[in-house]
Amino acid sequence: MSDHRREAFQCADYLMDRLKAEAVFWKREEGPFGTRWIEPTKRDAEDRERWNEEDAGD
Repeated sequence: MSDHRREAFQCADYLMDRLKAEAVFWKREEGPFGTRWIEPTKRDAEDRERWNEEDAGD
């Protein structure tokens, strides 16, 4: 087992939060009625912001 496993999962969590909140190309949805862009939600912004809060405590 890797000594850095927890840090690797935290990194993946951080990247997903950044992508969902900031990378709008990530949110293109294709369906039977065509394509549409999904706007980031309030929850996406809150998930992204929690990393700023955690950094402030260090």
